[in-house]
This record gives sequence, C-alpha cells and structure tokens, in this order.
Amino acid sequence: MKKFFKVLLHIFIWIFAIVGLGLTVGYIAIVNRWTNEKGSIDFNNRKFQEVAQNDSQKRDSTGKLLFRASEVAQIAYKLMVIEKYFPENAKQIIQEWEKTGDAEYINKMIQAVNIKAGDSVNLESEFNKNNEIFSTNFNFDNTNVFDWIAQPEWTTMKGAIVRDKSVIDSAAKELGIEPRLLVTVLIGEQIRLRSTNRETVKQLLSPLRSLVVESQYSLGVTGIKETTAQQVEHNLKDSASPYYLGPKYQNLISFTSGNISEERTANLVNYRNHYYSYLYAGLIVKQVREQWKRAGYDISLRPEILSTLFNIGFRNSQPNASPEVGGANIKIAGKNYTFGGIGYEFYYSGELTKEFPYEKVKWEEIINKPTKLY
Repeated sequence: MKKFFKVLLHIFIWIFAIVGLGLTVGYIAIVNRWTNEKGSIDFNNRKFQEVAQNDSQKRDSTGKLLFRASEVAQIAYKLMVIEKYFPENAKQIIQEWEKTGDAEYINKMIQAVNIKAGDSVNLESEFNKNNEIFSTNFNFDNTNVFDWIAQPEWTTMKGAIVRDKSVIDSAAKELGIEPRLLVTVLIGEQIRLRSTNRETVKQLLSPLRSLVVESQYSLGVTGIKETTAQQVEHNLKDSASPYYLGPKYQNLISFTSGNISEERTANLVNYRNHYYSYLYAGLIVKQVREQWKRAGYDISLRPEILSTLFNIGFRNSQPNASPEVGGANIKIAGKNYTFGGIGYEFYYSGELTKEFPYEKVKWEEIINKPTKLY
C-alpha cells in the first residue's frame, strides 16, 4: 500500500512539473512575442483610403463641407438602394441623418455599408446608375430666386433686424408665438415702406442701417394704425370677442398716464426700443388666428395668410375655407408683389434662420384646438 501511494505521489509531481514547464514556456513565448500572428493589410484598405480622401468639396469659413442639392439627392438615392437590400441599415442611417444633419458623416456610413456588401451585392453599380442626373455642374455663386433679397436695401434691413433680435424674441416669448413669424410681418411692412419712399430711405436710413419708424398715419416699425391698436386692446379684454385670447393676456397692455392716446403713440413710436411695435404686431396675428380657429379654420401654418390678414386688418378678416394671399401691392425693382406674397417668400427663404429659426412648436395654445388645416 505504501508503495502504491509513493508511485501516485511521483505521478502527481511529474504532472505538476510538466504543467509548470508548459506555463513557463508559454510565458516566455508571450514575452518574446513568439505567439503573435503576423499582421496583414485589410482587403478593403484601398476603399477605406478612397473614402477618407474623397474630400474635394468646398468648405465654408468654419470648415463645414458645402453640399449641393444634387449631392444631397444622391445621398437619398443611395439610401433607397440600401433599403432595397439592407432595410435595417438604411433605417439606422436615416435616423442618424435626422438626428445630426451631417451629410458628410452620412456619406461615410453609406460607404461603410457599400464596402461591407462587397461582391455579394453590387451596390456600387446601382449607386452609379443615375450618375448623369447627379453630375450636373453647379456653382456656389450668390444668385437667389427671391430677387428682392438681391436688392442692396435688404442687406441694410437685415442688419437692422438682427440688432432687434433680443426685443423680437422678448415680445414673441410674451405672446407664445414663433419669433420668425413676427419678423415675417415686420419685413413685409419695412419692404412696403422702402419701396414707397425708396429715395428717402436710401439717402437717410441706409447709411445708418436702421428700420423705418412710422410716426404719422401708422406707427412704429410694424406700421400699426392707432385705430388698430385700440381694437387690439379691446380684443384683449372682451371675453365675448372671437379674437379673445383668454385671461392670461387680458392685462398684457396697460397705461399709467391720463392721456392714453399720447402714451400709446409714445410706446409705438420709440426710436430706441421697438418692443411695442412687435408686441402689437404679434397680438394682431395671434388674435386673427384665434378668430379663424373659433370659426373652424386653422391657419396656424399659413404665414402668407397671417401676414395678409395683418396687412388688411381686422375688418377684412373673414374666416373661410379658401383664404387668399394678397394685401398691399409692393413694387420692387420693377416687379409687383403683395404683402402676403413677400411674407411667404421670406418665411420659407432660409434667410435669417440662424437668428430666427423654424421652430417645431410655433404657438402657445390658448382656447380652441385646431379643427381643419387650410
């Protein structure tokens, strides 16, 4: 029995010795990198390089790539091709595009799918089918389809509007209205004034880069007539009025002096602070919008109708299923426009979107929910 245990002990010792030797050799091999596999160049290295070097597009002053409309369309087309074969990848890329808006990044995501698809699916071939459509040469010059924007007066006016940003934003916040909509009616009025008194404005205001402040028949930078201002104030307090905005706004405008007319005029014709011009303008737009909603017609997403109604006044605001764009006729560089038409063009022009962006929530709801969209 002792002999058996002695043999068993020797066996265990030899096993541990062999295991120890193996571990020692393995450690030495790892330290000396004897076990490292030889590296290799990725099969798709050339394609990766091409994607990285495909950066011949123009950049703006901040270094951001400038993408032409044809290039954006091509991205959309490639996503259609990917969706045909790899819908899950297309979905992920589209989500990233919506989230980041970075076309350069999206292009590289598309190329990653293209490279990975390889020979199993020839995405590249399908990508190139419509090259003729997307290869049209475009330039990045300053031509603009909205030709009134090309007028030198617009540069002057734009600078003055940007300087009023804080005041416009303040009035818009007070009213629960998108600031860009306030700028829309402001621009219609300013362009109307400048086209009517072109030489005077050019000589006196252009060098100062100022907005025109009216002080006779209409008041302030948004051209509010005194009778219209009185109607706005009445609508705020009359709960039976179709323009009534609710108790929250009932005391929005108040007067501290005995001469209300004089104080009202002083508020509107303030050359240093245009807050009341924007406040009254916003209230007009908000009140006519409420009138139409009560009648069953929601014009919340129709800046051209809202600016038309702002221009033609409460008396001519008649809710109906087929509202028309119009208002005062404005001649710019020999071409005829209407107040509402100018409003529509500016709102969707892309001008001043950095300072006054399109907002997802454009209105603070008051009384009625929307019924129909016109």
